[in-house]
Amino acid sequence: MSDDLNKQTDGAKGKTGLPEWSTQAFRDFMDGQGRMMKVLQLSQHGIKTATISPEVVGFLARNKGNENDPTVIKEIERAKTTAEFAQREIDNDFPVLHSQAVVSLWGSLETLALTVVADWIVNRPEILHQEPWRGLKVKVGEYEILDAEQKASYLASSMDQLLSGPLRGGVTRLEALLETIGLKGGVSEDVRRGMWELHQIRNVLVHKRGKADRKFCEACPWLGVTPVVEISVSSQMYKNYFVTAHKYVVELICRTGEFFGDTDIRSDAPALYE
Repeated sequence: MSDDLNKQTDGAKGKTGLPEWSTQAFRDFMDGQGRMMKVLQLSQHGIKTATISPEVVGFLARNKGNENDPTVIKEIERAKTTAEFAQREIDNDFPVLHSQAVVSLWGSLETLALTVVADWIVNRPEILHQEPWRGLKVKVGEYEILDAEQKASYLASSMDQLLSGPLRGGVTRLEALLETIGLKGGVSEDVRRGMWELHQIRNVLVHKRGKADRKFCEACPWLGVTPVVEISVSSQMYKNYFVTAHKYVVELICRTGEFFGDTDIRSDAPALYE
């Protein structure tokens, strides 16, 4: 799916009136998440391979005739321990890998929103003369020592704090910030709910060591989780979050295109698998 989305933004570069800078952050997001998916798949393959390591070590030892060597025996025991751990991860659908991928995905979405806003400040500085930017307060001593790009990032982060971004949940965490540059728009209910769940899962993984608390259970009642239960992110869950995040990014690409006058961009958007 990342390849399809890259085709979408690459095509957008050629649209009249749609500047390349306005889609760069989206391409970077897609490239990064594409790499994350490949690393996830490679890691799963490596873990599966580890389950046969005791047999491989034993076979090589027997071939050399030193299977009774104390060092070889210890090596086989270590391989067995590793294989047992690997098999547990496989049986549980790689929860550690998927949990780390979820944390990365949400972090990338937050970074995307901040980067998009910073890019607009650099390339459309006139927005700083409009509300809510014109009333934004900064620490002059910190601000003035920065270069142009650093200043833009500083302002984006300051606006995020002013809007209480870190206290917001799900897609509203990003929408409030994007609205300040004119990228306000609608979000489908399935994407809104998926982004909410992704954010709540991320918070439990990062702040609660993966154990559900009452706040999480009340926030996502459809999951049927009770307090203290350890959250295990399955491959299907991660796939759902991955697709939801990319649907949201497609929405942002479409808003950007429409802002710059591309009225056909939604009809050109890629069809995403369910």
